[in-house]
Amino acid sequence: METIRKGFAAISGPAYETIIRTLQLCAAMLFCSLALLLRCSGLRPDTYELYRTAAALQRESAAVLLLGNAGALLLDRICRR
Repeated sequence: METIRKGFAAISGPAYETIIRTLQLCAAMLFCSLALLLRCSGLRPDTYELYRTAAALQRESAAVLLLGNAGALLLDRICRR
């Protein structure tokens, strides 16, 4: 984690924590999406809802990452005042 922190040395501590937690949440969402896709193992009528849930998790992880980083930017601006 120390090497990651060196890359984000220019931002404040709370903003860094926000970015790291957002990345962890996105990784967990993508892992769950992959697990669901492996579980449904093909698009059939009985596994269609699992497939749609997995696709939604993949889409929403990008939105969470975008919003989390925007929030970290705002938090960094507030902490620097």
